[in-house]
Amino acid sequence: MGRSDSAFWTWSESAEKFDYYLCGLIAAVAAFTLRDLGSLSHFWSPPGVEMVSVLLLLSGVALGLKRIEATIEIKLLQHRRLYCEETRGKLGDPRLPALGYNAATGDMLSAEAREAEWKRASIELELLRGKLDARLNRAGLFYRWRNRVFLIGVLGLVIAKIWAGRGLP
Repeated sequence: MGRSDSAFWTWSESAEKFDYYLCGLIAAVAAFTLRDLGSLSHFWSPPGVEMVSVLLLLSGVALGLKRIEATIEIKLLQHRRLYCEETRGKLGDPRLPALGYNAATGDMLSAEAREAEWKRASIELELLRGKLDARLNRAGLFYRWRNRVFLIGVLGLVIAKIWAGRGLP
């Protein structure tokens, strides 16, 4: 495995662990806050702000889980794209004269079969590029909103604690 492959896998594993960690952290903060939540006399009170913050944190957990799901889908699509690119590379340019030999099975491919397989891989590769771009955008959207919702939820908890500690109406 080359240096770039090693760097990619290290980054990928770190990003996955960060997503898992942050999702667990958000869930723990929400659970801790729910445990100590006071009675809700009216909405515009410290317990009301805490309740809204908990709802935001729980939505952050849902967004985090969707981010993890999107990352898994991205890896599957990347694997399929790499397979198609390798298939095209092994077959070479179908317009050039060459023998189509499958080293794994020992089968010989005719020029027509080689061209058909090359076209199939090319079509699938184009479809995968579109799907991959859409999934990458979706995962980025989940990432941004998860972080925003988490920060707003924590800020709401801090405001509620300050409000309750000062005894403001």
